[in-house]
Amino acid sequence: MANLLNLVMNIFANTNDNNEPAEAETVFLKEYNEEIDRADNEIEAGNFISHKKVEHFFALRRKNVQSS
Repeated sequence: MANLLNLVMNIFANTNDNNEPAEAETVFLKEYNEEIDRADNEIEAGNFISHKKVEHFFALRRKNVQSS
C-alpha cells in the first residue's frame, strides 16, 4: 500500500505537458489492476471473511481489551 501511495505522489510530481500518462501513472495503474485481480481470485477461491464475522471479531476484541 505504501508503494501505491509513493506512485500516486510521483504521478503528481512528474506530470508532463503533452498529456501523455507519466511512467509512474502507468506503473501505478498496472499494479493497482494486478491487486484487484489478486483480490478477485482470492474471493472466487472462497478466501474471504464476511462483514458480520468482522464485526463479531472486533466486538470480542473490544471486550478483551477492556477486560485487561
